[in-house]
Order: sequence, then structure tokens, then C-alpha cells
Amino acid sequence: MQSRRLVPYICVALALAPVATARGQSFSIRHSPPPRAVAGEPLGIEAVFVGDVFPERIASADVVVAMPDGELRSIPLTPSRNSLFGEVPGVLVTLPSFSYYLRVVDMDGIVVTVPPGAPEGGLLVVPVEGGRGSAPGLVSEPGQGSEPGPASEPGPGVPDPGWASRTVEILSPLPGEVVAEDTPQIAALFDPPLDEPWDALALLDGVDVTELSEITSDLFLFAPVEPLGTGPHRLTFSALTTTGVVETSWVFFVHERTVGDEPSEDWLRADGPVGSPWRTVPTWKELDAAWAASDTTWQIAGRMEAGWVKVAAETPAVDSVDVFLPYAEVFRPSYDFYVSGVRGARTLLITARYDPIYSDELDWLVSGGTEKLKVEAGDVFPSLSPTTLNWAVGRGGRLSARAGRSTTELVGMRMSEADTLAGFGIYSRFAAGGKQSFSLGERLSASVIYLSVFDRRESVTDEQQITEPLRNNVVAGLVRTTNGDLSGELELARSDAVGEVQGRGTAFRAKLELKRDWRNRVSLEYVASEPDYYSAGTYEYEPGEHTLALDYSYRPNEMFSSSGWIRTGRSFNSRSYLAEDEYELKVYSRAELTWLVNEGSARTYVVARYDRSPRVTYDYTYAYGALGGTWRRGRTHILGNVSWSGVRSPDETDTWSASGDIKHEIIQNRWTARVAARWTAGSGDETDYTRSHYTFETRWDFGPVDLEVEYWLIDWQDRANPSGSYTEHVIALDVGHTF
Repeated sequence: MQSRRLVPYICVALALAPVATARGQSFSIRHSPPPRAVAGEPLGIEAVFVGDVFPERIASADVVVAMPDGELRSIPLTPSRNSLFGEVPGVLVTLPSFSYYLRVVDMDGIVVTVPPGAPEGGLLVVPVEGGRGSAPGLVSEPGQGSEPGPASEPGPGVPDPGWASRTVEILSPLPGEVVAEDTPQIAALFDPPLDEPWDALALLDGVDVTELSEITSDLFLFAPVEPLGTGPHRLTFSALTTTGVVETSWVFFVHERTVGDEPSEDWLRADGPVGSPWRTVPTWKELDAAWAASDTTWQIAGRMEAGWVKVAAETPAVDSVDVFLPYAEVFRPSYDFYVSGVRGARTLLITARYDPIYSDELDWLVSGGTEKLKVEAGDVFPSLSPTTLNWAVGRGGRLSARAGRSTTELVGMRMSEADTLAGFGIYSRFAAGGKQSFSLGERLSASVIYLSVFDRRESVTDEQQITEPLRNNVVAGLVRTTNGDLSGELELARSDAVGEVQGRGTAFRAKLELKRDWRNRVSLEYVASEPDYYSAGTYEYEPGEHTLALDYSYRPNEMFSSSGWIRTGRSFNSRSYLAEDEYELKVYSRAELTWLVNEGSARTYVVARYDRSPRVTYDYTYAYGALGGTWRRGRTHILGNVSWSGVRSPDETDTWSASGDIKHEIIQNRWTARVAARWTAGSGDETDYTRSHYTFETRWDFGPVDLEVEYWLIDWQDRANPSGSYTEHVIALDVGHTF
């Protein structure tokens, strides 16, 4: 894929990424790109779900990397509880920059990306640092580099799949390097050396140069006899040994020039693929100039979308409050806007979104900062610590300032607005807090945290004040330590609550994590709290309980991955819905297999979850299982899955569902069409329904603007309650422009 938009337009480095806002979203993602990357070293990627997201509802999650040759490669991310994490192999992190976006698809085929509208809407770009003259090593592991993309050659510095576990260090020229010599010496080092006996093959632009090369068990050298032409050249080396195959391939560029000359615009257009680093910064001289300019000039990029949304419903009881429609009937405009900029270490981000399908409010965020100061205002999602403020959502502001080894964080926001329901008043709730952290060395840090949550009494009239407004104060201390792959956390918190919840209590949390890399890790976390401990800023733990949670992620190779968590605990709090002294159990597991099939890339996943909650008057159990997969080939992407879930409580319910999704580029980079369908059926003691959801979507790219039209048909047939049946139509039209 070589869209004109797959270029480093978003900015050199973003301090904050916008919340994903693709239409049809059922969730949002919070992601902060790393400020820098090091050539040849793995890059960890982490994101957090905003809101109540069930990991078993995620069909696929990827970090999609834009290769220097213009192709897109998908690397699976691991979903675990409320987060996503993964690792980009070092072979994909090449000079001078690294471009990517996040793509998450749920079981309904709804796609959420960061940044919004990617890849057409732009990519996140991280600058890559590397010493001059030092080549990033190419670590050869089976299938390393990602889920295989469409049938094409791998990009510069990316070995072809199928090679054995070895390190091949490219000495010269570096992957993607532009050299002035037309007969450069090409060299690579094998570590460990090739096992005897071995048979080698070296190709330069497809021509066998093995006999002209000097090859030993630990070194490859080749000096072209004839001058190489201007432009790209690919060197491919493979060796067959008694223990397997060693293979690597990379691209470098030749450009004859004298000192002070600039590359011609014609050469850049002809031989520099769109989106490639060497197209915009082909030499170290120009790279230095670009960095110097970035300190004095703002680089601005973004996207604007405007459109109209209509939601209409057909139901036998359209005026009845008993009819639960998924979306309110509206006929209103919609818009989506974001702009990001960078100037040296300074960053700026502005987002604004109004989508009447989901909310009647404007969602917005303004953020900016430097390496030492970051400020954001609008819809913020801060986190101070797990037992105090843990990824709560609200409208407000956040500040982080670093001075030497000390970091100060301040948060203030409205967690919920005042509302009334059947005469019952819900107060406006506000939160304010701070965190002071100290780095006590490379392996030890400590933090002091304070949080105050309070309800505004005046937001609800006297006759609707059923409960006393809450005032909740929490103070906590947090210590973190690391020793190689092992890290640990200890947190002690004390709370005071007056109003709806009364009492003073203490909570303790301990966490131990062993992380070999971002894809292979295991953690054990223990939380104990007294019955009177309460923090309104965290919803993960119940007051007055002992809980033990185990999280794991295991990826032995690029084809197979697994992740999951186990949580068990019991409550000692009479106010809790859980029965006292009874153990609650929650288990989640996911396994994925990725492989090549029919010149395309395929992924199959299996997901399972089981919850058992012994409540005061009954036992609640929930079980879920799903099987699904995705397949990509060229311009076609297919997704499908089947699932079952069962609830056992006083009422028993079984739910079956199946979905299919196909997306195809009819005209490459110009015209895309998508058709999707999901069918759900529920049965039980008081449940008998079928639900169908059909999606038709098409998108045209006209150059300066793009047009997207989407139509949903949602049909609910409720046989247990016929008056609750409905048919709903949603049509949306958007015109977008990326700048």
C-alpha cells in the first residue's frame, strides 16, 4: 500500500495521542507514543481501554507498522484486562523514524484506530536514534517482524520469514542508508558463526555474486566489480547449515554526489517510495538539518471530518418508555477534528468530536508540553495509583512537571454530572488529587499520593436528595523497584469517607512482575482492604476484601501467542454484593495462531472466560467462549467469529452469535467497500430474542477530500415481549480532509 498519506505527516514525536474516535466505536483507546526509539532495539507499545471493556469482546488488536517500502505490517497486541501491550521487533526500528498506528477490532467488526482515521488520516511517527557508523543488528528469529503482510518483498532491514535463530549484524551499508560510492563494500557479521558444513548463496539485485564474495563462517564481504547505478539495491544472503537456514535481506541506496550537493527532486520522486525515511531525509546532512529546523519551526498535521447522521426507528411501541433502542432517534450534524504539532521537544494536540449517535455532548481534548512539562484539558483519563485514582474518566485537567529526580502530577476533573431518574437525584461528582514522585536511583522510586472526591450538594434539589453527598479523602504511599527483568510495587493507602459511605480504613497492595520483554511476562498482585476502606476513584477493587490476581502473556514465537488472567478473592464487607467469606473467581484466557495461507496472512483465535460470584442471596456464574479469525490478502480483509455465553443466576440465559466482515479495496488507495453482518440469539427463562445488525460502508478518496457513506440496519425481534421489538436505521455521511 503506497497511499500518499503514509508519510510522516502527523509529527516527529507525539507526547499524547488522541482518543480513538472511529464511527461505530463501542470503546475508546488511550495511547501515548514513546518519545524516542533506538535503532535495532525492540520498541514496547502499550495502550489502555477507556471505559468498561471486556477483553473477550476484542477480535483483533495490532500495531500496524509502515515499512520503508510503503507496505503495512501488522504486529499483534495482547489484550489483558483493561490494557493492550506488545513489542515491535528491533529489525523494524530503523533510522531515521518509525511510523505506525494502532488498530483494534471488536466482535461486531467495529474498528477503532489511533490516530483517528488511520492510515488515511495519518500515522504516529517516532524519531529513531542511532550512533553514526553503528549498525543496528538484525536479530533473526523464526517469523520475526509481524503478522506476514500481503505477498511482497520485505522492507529494508527486514529479513524474510523462515530464518533460524541467529544474529546477523549488518556492517555496511546500513539498511536504508544512502551512500555516495558506486562500488561500496558490503559486509555482514554472523554471531554465532555458521555451523559446519554450510552452503551459502549471495544475491545482489537478484544476480548471484557468491563466487565474487569472501564468505567465512562468521563474515560476509563483497565489493562490486562494476559500478552500481543510482537508486535502490537489495542484498540477500542465505546459508544452509546442518542446524537450519540463516537468511537476511536489506536495501541500501547509491547516489553519486559531491560535497555540498543536494539530491535531485526527480531522484527522490522516482526512487524514494512514498512514506520512506530516505525520501524525506536521505542523508545524515539532511537529517541534521531537519533536526535543526524542527527546533525553530512547528510541524503541523491533522484531519477534519464533517457530516450528517440520521437515526430512525420502527417499533410497535415507539412512544413507550419500555422500548430500549440502542441509539436515540436523531437527525443532526457530526464532526471530528484533530490537529497535532511538534517543534523540537514541544508538542501540541487538539481534538474535538461530536457524534450524536452516542452522545449529545462535545468530546474534546487539548494537550501540550515539553520533555519536562505536560498539560492537558478536556476529557482526561488520569491514573495516580490502582487503589486511589485508577483510570477514571472525566472533564477537567491534568499537569505533569519534572524537575531533576522529582515529578509532580496534579489532576482535577468532574467525574459525573448531576442527573435525575424517577425522582432520585445523582450528584455532580468531582475529583482533585496530586502525586509527588522521587527517583531514588535507577532501580528505586517512591511516590506520595493524595485524592479528594466530593459530591456537589447544590447540583440536586432538596426533595431529590435521597442520600447524603459523599466526601472521600485518600492518602497513599507507593514504592517501585526493579532488578533486571524483575520488578515490584508496594502501596499502602488510608481513606476517610463521609456521606453515602461512612468510615475510615486501610488498603494494602503488593505486585511482583517478571517481564522478559513486552510480549512475555507474568505478574502476581495481592490487594487487601479493610471493610471501611473506600476510594471513589477506583472501580477495580471492592472495599473490604482480599484479592489475588495473576496476569500472564506468553509468546514463544511469531506464530503463537497466549495471554490471560486469574482473579480470586473474598469479601468481608457487609455492604458488598458478595457473600461474606465466600470466594469469587474470574478466569480469562486467549490463544492466537498466525500463519501464511494462499499468499495471504491469517490469524485464528480462541477466547474463554468464566466468572463465579457468590452473592448474598444467590450464586452468579458467567461463561463465555469464542472462536474466530481474520485473513488478509492484497486489498481484501475478511473477519469472522462465533461465540456463546451463558449466565446462571436466578434466571438462566444462553446467547449465541455469529458475525462476518469483508472489506475490499476496489480501486487501490481510492475506493473501498465493506459489508458486515452479525446475528445474535438469546434464550432462557425470561429471554427469547434474535438480533441482526447489518453494515454497508463505502469510502472514496478524491485527493483533497475523501467521502464515506455508512448504513446500519438493526433488527430486534423479542418473542418474550413483542412490544419491545424494533427495527432501527442509521445512516451517516462524512467528508474528510487530511492536512
